[in-house]
Amino acid sequence: MVKDTGTSVNDKITNDAKLTLVGTATGIVFSVDNGASWIASLDLLNQALVDDGAYRVDYGRQSGAAVTRLSPSSSVPTFVFTLDTSVDALDIALKSDSGLWDNDRITNRGEVVLVDPSLVESGAKIEYGMLAAGATVPVWAVTFRAVEGENKVFVRQTDVAGNVSDVWLDFPLDFVLDTHSPVAPTLALSNDTGTSDADLLTSDAGLQLDAVEDNAVLQYSTDGGKKWLDEFTAVVGHNIVKVRQIDEAGNISTVSNALAFVLVDDTTTYSADRALPVVAYSWKTHALLDGVRIQAGQSVQTTAADGSASFNPNGDPSLILLASRSVAADAAAVDKAVNLTDAIAILKMIVGLDVNGNGQAMSPYQSYAADFDGNGKVELSDAISVLKHVVGLSSPMPQWLFLDEADVNLAAKPALAPGKVPQVLATMTAPDPLHQGLVGVLRGDVDASYLGSANAQYLDRPYFDDLSAATGLSLSQFGVYPTP
Repeated sequence: MVKDTGTSVNDKITNDAKLTLVGTATGIVFSVDNGASWIASLDLLNQALVDDGAYRVDYGRQSGAAVTRLSPSSSVPTFVFTLDTSVDALDIALKSDSGLWDNDRITNRGEVVLVDPSLVESGAKIEYGMLAAGATVPVWAVTFRAVEGENKVFVRQTDVAGNVSDVWLDFPLDFVLDTHSPVAPTLALSNDTGTSDADLLTSDAGLQLDAVEDNAVLQYSTDGGKKWLDEFTAVVGHNIVKVRQIDEAGNISTVSNALAFVLVDDTTTYSADRALPVVAYSWKTHALLDGVRIQAGQSVQTTAADGSASFNPNGDPSLILLASRSVAADAAAVDKAVNLTDAIAILKMIVGLDVNGNGQAMSPYQSYAADFDGNGKVELSDAISVLKHVVGLSSPMPQWLFLDEADVNLAAKPALAPGKVPQVLATMTAPDPLHQGLVGVLRGDVDASYLGSANAQYLDRPYFDDLSAATGLSLSQFGVYPTP
């Protein structure tokens, strides 16, 4: 064999069947059919070796019409080899075309797969070729890794006989890899038709979105991100909506700000004498809190023993409530609630340990409670201050913080000033008076062991089931956990 083109030395696999004879060729004849017929010369033999497959070449010496077979023998063995002159071309495709449209060849995953793996010959070497910008010849490698942006990729196989499959340079797999997530859109009302430009009271539910990428798909959620829809339809009354965008490659942005607004049906007559009921309660024990001072404009109310108060908007369907509660009249219960266990809970929170045990999710209200000094951070200094308070050393005093029950979620802690509730939006166009819940958080009481004043009343479970259904908030943030 002149050329053994196989992948290993003397494997007798070749894509070039030209044979040569070592030693004298005088009178030598050859057979490729086990001696049934004989070929008179080496040139004629080479002309006969044209079809792919396995060959056995026997030798003989011709004298007149007779042939003396020389092989197989110990001195001149039969010559066996395999001729393989071709290999199938391969094609590749994206493993995941994650773009917004089928076969748009825009993806956030740069993996490629063979269209027909059965065409790969046993023992063949697969190579991938990348065609750089401006180049006409691809660079080949046995592994493929896509680059951000445009990719032009080819594939070929080299079989064990050394044959290289055809590559069509005019037809690469051409795709764009984009792994960068878009930014979160910003969300606002297009037209705030209320008495001020920022009261979030409107008869026009149109939304203004900024920072949206070209060709991106927008999705909306009204349940805190549990379910996403391609459209948003506001309802008369309270609305809370968030938005995210999905870019052309299928990358999903982080979630926008939550937009809370009231849609007013301007065909409905406003009733100026309709009251707004308010209830204040502690976040985990659900003790109704008396003595909560609530101010709405010039009107000031104090919650009764059942945690309730009521306000008349006096013709203004939107109110801003400020709430506070003194700890002095309830000092014994507060001191009992803010204890060593809370300092340990703050330390666990800082280092990322399970704060509540039994795998119970941490409530965002616990972060507020752990921020003992009210600087907007949970730090070692907060744990130290709680310890100082427990042993009677100089430290910040516990204080009550009140939050809108529908305005705090598990995803992020809003930046709220202590004692200040976010703007409460109420419309009197609803069939029944609207309700505003104020969640009380005692700073320092991380495990929420405050049980309320003597003879305190408590909200029952159905209240929180209804709240969760209406807002999409998790029950666990109100200390309601599944039964083990």
